[in-house]
Amino acid sequence: MIACRQHVTCSTCRGGYPECYLEQLSSNTSMKSSIACFCGNGGKVLAECGGFMYLGNSIQDVDGTEYSMAGVLDVATSMKHRKLHLGYRKIKVQDEELIGHEFHYSSLVTSNVPTIGGITNIRDEVVPVKLTKHVVFWRPTFTFTLGQTRILMCFGIG
Repeated sequence: MIACRQHVTCSTCRGGYPECYLEQLSSNTSMKSSIACFCGNGGKVLAECGGFMYLGNSIQDVDGTEYSMAGVLDVATSMKHRKLHLGYRKIKVQDEELIGHEFHYSSLVTSNVPTIGGITNIRDEVVPVKLTKHVVFWRPTFTFTLGQTRILMCFGIG
């Protein structure tokens, strides 16, 4: 994906199905090291769904086996108890409210990444999804400024 080079400032870590390739992703230490180096040196990564999972510490498969991932974000995700997370979501950060859509089967097992806002379903019921400024989902209409930081919104995983 990316070598640890100073002239690269932004990269993407797209979605997909990392649960289908956990052994290969986990054993690719050069890729994981490059991503960690890139992020550790201030590189920005636009990540969505499976990309978010890959940036975390680990992913647990359907049998409960845990595979190490890039370790950029202090989160662990799981496919063990597959549950469909689906629906419209309202994101509230400061005075901004955005509406988007969530769809995934993975679950957030642990997270030590601070949240920056709240998420509810369309009926204003709280949903167990973390909203962070560390991982982003590319939708030009989902951008706003929080202080001096331009944020591209992400629902991450629940």
